[in-house]
Amino acid sequence: MQQTAHNHLGPHHPDTLLARGNLATSYADAGRTTEAIALLEQVLADRERVLGAEHPGTEATRAALARWLGGEGDAGAVGTD
Repeated sequence: MQQTAHNHLGPHHPDTLLARGNLATSYADAGRTTEAIALLEQVLADRERVLGAEHPGTEATRAALARWLGGEGDAGAVGTD
């Protein structure tokens, strides 16, 4: 799904960002936390740039990343730029 959205909508379309965030969640659910965090960091940066820091989708991504980083012991690393 993520690749389909990327190919048809472009890498920074809101639906593509949503698909990438969903992929990160799937990675985390599968125990691939390091990959999930790396992908979600990219998604967060793109959402902040495309949607803005205060957009609900951006805030949800930031919260998920903080939760996952908290599990990795680095929750303080997530902030707003």
